[in-house]
Amino acid sequence: MAFTDATGLSRVSLRPAGYELGFVDGDTWDNNWLIIEGEIATAQERWSFRELCLQVSEAEEIAEWLQRIATRNEALEEAHRSGAPERRRRVAA
Repeated sequence: MAFTDATGLSRVSLRPAGYELGFVDGDTWDNNWLIIEGEIATAQERWSFRELCLQVSEAEEIAEWLQRIATRNEALEEAHRSGAPERRRRVAA
């Protein structure tokens, strides 16, 4: 998955690169780690990483969260194209 800013100059890219299957009986925490590769780039810098840093259950939660955001954004864009009045929410400071 990748996120790019409106200018196209800054980008964050993440992808699963592997799976470390542990064999600790009864310990689901140690048994389900994903290796994640990432690259971050701005107009000034670029860096990357490859780390054992995300559990399978966490990846599933992130995927669901991103799907909800994408669905909401698609609905907002469709409403904008159809001329529906825009609703704004106020956030208390």
